[in-house]
Amino acid sequence: MDYERATRELIAKCFSVARSKEASDFRRFSKGEMHLLNHLCEHPERAMPGCLSEQMGISSARIAMILNSLEAKGLIERSIDRADRRKILVTVTDDGAQLIREKRIMMQKAFGHVLQEMGESDTREFIRLVTRFLDIMQQMHGAPPHMDGDEDRRRPCGSAADREDCPHAAMCKGFADKGKDETDSEE
Repeated sequence: MDYERATRELIAKCFSVARSKEASDFRRFSKGEMHLLNHLCEHPERAMPGCLSEQMGISSARIAMILNSLEAKGLIERSIDRADRRKILVTVTDDGAQLIREKRIMMQKAFGHVLQEMGESDTREFIRLVTRFLDIMQQMHGAPPHMDGDEDRRRPCGSAADREDCPHAAMCKGFADKGKDETDSEE
């Protein structure tokens, strides 16, 4: 197979997809305010801004700016942790959760229509191949492979894995242990 030609063809197809209206809607949902709001809805426990920054791979300054904007729009609330008054906790408001539900439904309808047109067999094969492609890409960059179910595919809280105050500590510890096991086996 001519992999160089196949690569050029794949890149051209990706650019075509990227220019579509659906991709534009998806990009808005997967970056900035909507990305953070969606993340908070997926993890309904109260989150700390520092942990959000580490887990999502977004600078703390950008997180602060996004949180300020979301709070001004009434989509999130920040409160002081009663157990440790030095900590700020972030939660999604009912309006924020409703907005995310509406955006998810809109995206699911758009993607669902395409998948329905593809048919069951092609849809299953497409999902299998995209998952394999992403697994290989993530492994090339040292990230853990795709996880099924409700587990989060994003970056763990890094240094927060050892902190008791991280609301995602169990997930973070799992990632940290996995990475440690892989490093140990390579030596």
